[in-house]
Amino acid sequence: MPNRSGGDPVIVVTGATGFIGSNIVAELNAVGRSDIILVGDLGTGSKWKNIAKRRFPDIVLPENSTRWKTDVADYVARYLTQADIYR
Repeated sequence: MPNRSGGDPVIVVTGATGFIGSNIVAELNAVGRSDIILVGDLGTGSKWKNIAKRRFPDIVLPENSTRWKTDVADYVARYLTQADIYR
């Protein structure tokens, strides 16, 4: 299925550096997809390890992701959690 510009569809995965999002990216890679834009914050911890072996052309910070989610993406998979929601 072509994207808006006529090429292959682009997938955006939000929360991609977390546990669930990184596993979605792994599964997409396993079926041959690498046209995935990751939205996530690597922070100062070890979240980079979640995506270290994954294939993707770009990762963007959540605050810079509006253009990707609205102008470029054909599919957006949102996998975000708020870790401190109950504090």
